Amino acid sequence: MEIKQRVANMFKFFSMLSIIVSLLFMYAYGSDDHSVLVLEQGWLSDISKATIFYTGLIIFGVINIIFNWWIKMYKETRGYDDKSLLFKNEYHKAGMLVWFTSLMAAINIFISALILYIAFIKIDGISAEGRFIFIPVAGLLFLVLVVVVGAISALRKA
Repeated sequence: MEIKQRVANMFKFFSMLSIIVSLLFMYAYGSDDHSVLVLEQGWLSDISKATIFYTGLIIFGVINIIFNWWIKMYKETRGYDDKSLLFKNEYHKAGMLVWFTSLMAAINIFISALILYIAFIKIDGISAEGRFIFIPVAGLLFLVLVVVVGAISALRKA
């Protein structure tokens, strides 16, 4: 299980790096001339790339702080129960830690996909909405895949 945890930690690191790279890409190449939301008037139609950048950075920070706290608290939990789904034995605990870490990385990848989608809309304008919709959909499918596969593997019988 040690190798799985190392792979999950490496996956988490690269997912955090992907968010930072996608935020920087959006900020560097995005234009404030194009609106992200299709609205005729109102304050939502004029969201600047700086607002999206800092909002994405705050969301990234909050989610990662919460998940890292959750993983740390789960690691420090002691005691096991044969009837519990999460605390049956050390093997299940290690599997759940790998799943929590992978889930955190998958959420980071999904957020990165959303940021890239916004970046391409900011670069190409509203005409890019239909062409690049596969990016957030792929991120969402990846998130669902990690959740399902991780839950099945973490909760299987030892």
